[in-house]
Amino acid sequence: MLKITLSCVVIVVLVLSILMALRWFSRSHNSISKQSGNQIVEGDAAFYEAVLIEEAQKGDVEAQVALGLLYHKGVKVPQDYERAVMWYTKAAEQGDGSAQGNLGLMYYNGQGVSQDYAQAVKWLTKSAEQGYCVAQNNLGMMYNDGTGVTKDFEQAAKWFMKSAEQGDAVAQNNLAMMYDSGEGVPQDRNKALELYLKAADGGNADAKNSLGTIYEEGTVVPQDYKQAVQWFTESAEQGYAIAQKNLGQMYYYGEGIAQDYEQAAKWFGRAAEQGNINAQYYLGVLYYNGEGLQVDYIQAYKWLDIAAAQGDKNAKESRDMVKQQMSGVEFLEAQRLSNEFRTK
Repeated sequence: MLKITLSCVVIVVLVLSILMALRWFSRSHNSISKQSGNQIVEGDAAFYEAVLIEEAQKGDVEAQVALGLLYHKGVKVPQDYERAVMWYTKAAEQGDGSAQGNLGLMYYNGQGVSQDYAQAVKWLTKSAEQGYCVAQNNLGMMYNDGTGVTKDFEQAAKWFMKSAEQGDAVAQNNLAMMYDSGEGVPQDRNKALELYLKAADGGNADAKNSLGTIYEEGTVVPQDYKQAVQWFTESAEQGYAIAQKNLGQMYYYGEGIAQDYEQAAKWFGRAAEQGNINAQYYLGVLYYNGEGLQVDYIQAYKWLDIAAAQGDKNAKESRDMVKQQMSGVEFLEAQRLSNEFRTK
């Protein structure tokens, strides 16, 4: 799945903001002793905010970007998207690439400003053209999805590539998917594998899951269920729902690892809670059969009904079979739990 990510968060963090505040405080007050500096760092966050605002109002771009990020993320100050947009805009109009990228993100999400994909593309493009890798990736996603622009896989691949070459793991994964499918670039599954490995090395959970699938299916490399389990596990432990479902299946069928219904139930459960339809179906079956879990018709019906409501035909058939084993009271409780999950 393609995801929008916050642009250049690592560039401007609270520590940098504090250091800038100290630097600007030093400009106005001849010197600050090491001891007094420590006291400032441990002091009231309102002090740093005030110092940053004073400098930002004078047109200092770094201060404007810092304030934008602090309000955007709510770091040591109340989160305030409108103020974040205001300060990002001031810095962006002065040509700051990180502010342009973050402003584009605010327009994309409709945070602090009316959602406007055209404005998102405008500011992401300015940032991307200055070489900001996350903005390049985000712009690639806009072209990939046709959001705010005409869908253009070649343009998407172009921007993913620029970002990937700078080491952005999300872009490496996105570019890998394009080589895998042959969209925007000639299909090259070996190149896709290379990029998935780079993205996985950068910690990308999506890429790790894709590697698990590659080893499970044996499409580009020799089939190796143990390697598949290793990659699915790494991705699943990062909370990636598809990998959790895949890992659950490996445990359920005993592929690449000893069959273990309890472990299967554990991972199906985690994926099901995140909305994975297949995991919801499997979890319902486990509750019905008492595999790795105690037999529980209420829970079985709940999960099968949730999956069935999303169009899973097998879940619908299994749900109706479970219903035949239930009392009226159990059925009503199962329906209540299903509705509660689907409406939360």
